[in-house]
Amino acid sequence: MARAKVLIVEDDDLTLAGDGFAALGLLGEDSGFAAVLLDRIMPGMDGREVLKGMVAEIMHP
Repeated sequence: MARAKVLIVEDDDLTLAGDGFAALGLLGEDSGFAAVLLDRIMPGMDGREVLKGMVAEIMHP
């Protein structure tokens, strides 16, 4: 199974793109990241916990 790199941005000042898809575009295709999670879009939630939940859902649907 191939591993994907995911960037978690938890600082509101760094989320200039407004959403994860736009942030991924700003990083460019050569960044090596498959996804960007922006914690400001998920107030009150920790980006790492969201990522763990996503991985658990993918591995055990």
